[in-house]
Amino acid sequence: MHDGPDHYRWLAMRDSDPAALLQLEVLAKPRRAMLVYGQLHFQRLNVMSNLDMQDWRMQTIVSLLEHATPVRTFTVWNVDDALAGIQPDIASWRAPSLAIIKGTTIGAADAAVFVPAPGRFVFRGDTPVEVPRDQWRSLRAEDQLDAVLYLGPRSTMTEKPLSRDICSDPRYIEERLRRIAVAGIPSAEADRVKQLCAHVLPKR
Repeated sequence: MHDGPDHYRWLAMRDSDPAALLQLEVLAKPRRAMLVYGQLHFQRLNVMSNLDMQDWRMQTIVSLLEHATPVRTFTVWNVDDALAGIQPDIASWRAPSLAIIKGTTIGAADAAVFVPAPGRFVFRGDTPVEVPRDQWRSLRAEDQLDAVLYLGPRSTMTEKPLSRDICSDPRYIEERLRRIAVAGIPSAEADRVKQLCAHVLPKR
């Protein structure tokens, strides 16, 4: 990745590339696979585009697979006790727990609960146009995902530091920070990398 345009060229393939790989190496074999990925890529209908899937940039791994093949994916989303507003007893669930949501209180909830997007937009050509709040469309969660995985309350979740080997490699850190800058990602992410490697990086 050399510059901003190069970054966005690869960024555009975040969904199409894994979807194509699954078609070639799994479905065509035929095989089965478990894909671990950012869960927003598992939306059937993209909440951020107000459930409008006409533009190719709004497609997800799941939407691409289910449109191109007869296969229906089984999608699992990670949740924690923040879901208590919908499922009050979730904090009492055993961790880990996997629950199919069709026909449940969670399944009847608006899918937007799982996608905390402050705004929605659609593309008009290459221009993103914001969708007014009173025009936001709704979708039942059970039509968006199939199951939820509860790993425990948010307060118990921890973040593992990057390994000592990685943090001790100045070329790796330099390249990672360079890519963050090229992608235009807020500086807070670069600060986060430095924090994760604080146990190794020399103090300045």
